[in-house]
Amino acid sequence: MGDNLENDRADWVPCAVCGAAFENLQECLAHELLMHMGKAPKKERVCFNAISRHFASENMHNQRRELNKVLQKAKEGQELYEILKYYSMDCNKLADVYYEVRDMLERRLAGRVKVYPFGSLVTGLALKNSDIDLYLELMPDDLSPPLGNRGFYNAILAYVRRTPSHFTNVFAIRNARVPIIRFRHVASWITIDINVCSPNSTYNSRFVAALMNFDVRIRQLCLFLKIWTKKLRIVGSGSMTSYCLIVLIIYALQKQGYLPAIKKLQVNCAAHQVDGVNFVYDLKRIPGLPKKLTAYDLIAAFFAFYSDMDFIDKLLSPYIAQDLKLPEAIETVGGFPEYEAQMQQIKVATGVTPDPIKYKRDICVQDPFELQYNVAQSIAPTNLTYFKYCVDLATSACKNECGELGENVDLYEYLLFGLPEQILQDKRQDQANRKKMSNTPNVNVDANANATAECPPTTDASASASESTSSEVVSGHLDLQAMSNLAHTLRPSNKEDIVGDIYGIKMKRVDKEQPLKHDCKSRHYTWLITASVNTWSERKFKRNPQLKFFTQQLQETKEYLTTRADKPTYMCDLKGHFSFIVDRADYKEVRLEIQPLPDDPVGLQRLSQLTKFFKSLKNMLSLFDFREKVVSWQYERLPCKRLNVRRLVRKVNTN
Repeated sequence: MGDNLENDRADWVPCAVCGAAFENLQECLAHELLMHMGKAPKKERVCFNAISRHFASENMHNQRRELNKVLQKAKEGQELYEILKYYSMDCNKLADVYYEVRDMLERRLAGRVKVYPFGSLVTGLALKNSDIDLYLELMPDDLSPPLGNRGFYNAILAYVRRTPSHFTNVFAIRNARVPIIRFRHVASWITIDINVCSPNSTYNSRFVAALMNFDVRIRQLCLFLKIWTKKLRIVGSGSMTSYCLIVLIIYALQKQGYLPAIKKLQVNCAAHQVDGVNFVYDLKRIPGLPKKLTAYDLIAAFFAFYSDMDFIDKLLSPYIAQDLKLPEAIETVGGFPEYEAQMQQIKVATGVTPDPIKYKRDICVQDPFELQYNVAQSIAPTNLTYFKYCVDLATSACKNECGELGENVDLYEYLLFGLPEQILQDKRQDQANRKKMSNTPNVNVDANANATAECPPTTDASASASESTSSEVVSGHLDLQAMSNLAHTLRPSNKEDIVGDIYGIKMKRVDKEQPLKHDCKSRHYTWLITASVNTWSERKFKRNPQLKFFTQQLQETKEYLTTRADKPTYMCDLKGHFSFIVDRADYKEVRLEIQPLPDDPVGLQRLSQLTKFFKSLKNMLSLFDFREKVVSWQYERLPCKRLNVRRLVRKVNTN
């Protein structure tokens, strides 16, 4: 067995992140994308740069000075109370605005509408600059024509826009999971969000409010973490939501033994079904938190819990207070019976088969009641990496690993402002390390620097393939060097060529996998591509929300092959070399190249079939997500070998 292992070592492709070895490059790329997508260095740097600019702003320094004044005046043991008081918003002010808006809307529709608040106004977790969330329920009326959700939405939108004396900055956000109308209240300048189709948020907010009132320490925990996540930009647009944070807190309290599963809170309670979802609960079943437990203990425990959490392939379910393995829990019959039962109840109640939970994300956190909803689905891989980084630093601070921090003033001040400073220091150190690395000899994977250049993606199918590689007239003469090669570089955007599948092109391997002469770690593959039917001209790249992009493109190819095969306009004689170059050292870029055959008189002129095909391919790749292909593409997965890469390297060096 050892001899076979040694003989095959040249074919093993190691993962650049965890060191796992695979029999082929395709398997390794798929593994890295699915398992380590959250570690894309470029996206992380963009995220950290934006956050660093926020931390370094004068506004942050002013906030820190103000908080220090508050803490200096605080009595011993009252530091957390003063922090929460300083950052919290007066809910009475929010309530006054709510009553005014409610009365205006109810008068406008003459009693046909009921207005219900939800969110921070109901839970009592409102901070400065918090908004007001409203659900509008249309009441039945036999005297007036019926209004559907769309008509009701448009009626409210029209009214808000026609009332500039009270409402301004009106936006209609129709494409959200729950469409909303967003505007500002002129007198208070408070943002208001209205939804007219989903009452479920009102029931979730009532549960959170009851939990906050159950024990003041839970409320202090949630308020401080909400302040902390907003201060560090963990919660915000395009990242974690405040509600997701609350669900994470509930799940952590459950796993620490302080709260029971939601399922247990519903035992022997009369069901309160809303479209198949049971929102009933009985908090009397909670035994109560230990008297010696402080809010600080809960905060430190939250950081420690998620510092040790591995979110990969896990579904965190507060409903049963367990984490389940994905995808088995969702895709296997009987893998999650409570979820399956609720999906059936929703179908019976609404007459529509509900969409399954979106679990193919880097983090999957189930709503406590709506089991088909992943409250963390908006969290991008870089945001998850940043969240883990922050909780790691916070855990170290709570364990006094970052210096002599006290339990009260120094620690709270560090978590809110000192921790951002630590992030800035780490960023500067990272920049210094990268600068040192940049001074070392760097290998350029471009085989022909004069003839090739990196091509930024574009969505215009008629755009040139590359500014420096497209065939152009220079001083009245054709640039023959540029006509010899076309290339497109894929940086860590996790995309991959799918020439044979998407375009119906025949591909024949014409070389063995060989290292580039100047870099033994890179690999260069080349195919002879041929086609007799043009499947790339007039191709549509607009996404269809009902279909996966890969499926949509395959359907279009099938249609073209059927309808164009007998039309002279689309007949062609495409021949050329297609190359795939990958840096196996760190996979920082994948390069695709198109070259004409030596005897091709047309080459890569602007109107040649090879050039048209390359433009189409480049535009398609700018829209195609390789992660989607790895998840949905039905190819036979080859068995992979995992091994000790260090041991392998020692064997190679010895030989």
